Amino acid sequence: MADDQEYVGEQGAGEFARTDSVDAKPDRTSFMSILLKKKNDSIRSAGGTENEVPTYKYNMNFEKVGKCIIINNKNFEPVTGMGVRNGTDRDADALFRCFRNLGFDVVVYNDCTCAKMQDLLKQGYYSWRNPGRGSWFVQALCSILEEHGKDLEIMQILTRVNYRVARHFESQSDDPRLNEKKQIPCVVSMLTKELHFRK
Repeated sequence: MADDQEYVGEQGAGEFARTDSVDAKPDRTSFMSILLKKKNDSIRSAGGTENEVPTYKYNMNFEKVGKCIIINNKNFEPVTGMGVRNGTDRDADALFRCFRNLGFDVVVYNDCTCAKMQDLLKQGYYSWRNPGRGSWFVQALCSILEEHGKDLEIMQILTRVNYRVARHFESQSDDPRLNEKKQIPCVVSMLTKELHFRK
């Protein structure tokens, strides 16, 4: 069986357990595997999530709330045919000040090659699908739409979908490469107004 067709069971599914299969697999380095393992360990050490009431609000009460990477590409190799991007230093400086004031640890990288940008931003992803129940994302989306589709704005709905996929699903497998994997949807919006479905 191909690597991308190996099956894992949904956590907590009990007697109704179906097998999940990988829809998409990451091109990961051992570093990313270690990083995600540490993240999963820290989530488990914080206690179970089954009986927690979700707040849908991040705890931002930290001296440093996270890391902000700014890639400031002003000068390009001649073979690209691109000229100097005047004004980009001003953007980078403004972003640096804004995110630093918000509590982020800000690092600026200037004139990065494609390889350097890929190295800075490399991340793996998993997309899981249960042949009996469908993909984790669609299960969560339909569930949240049924619960809140007519009373929440679309971005609030999608934020709750992200939460449900991230917190309510985890793969189980004898293969350590596929065991205890999580999934997080990526929301991209070009809306310029709030969107509410009719009641």
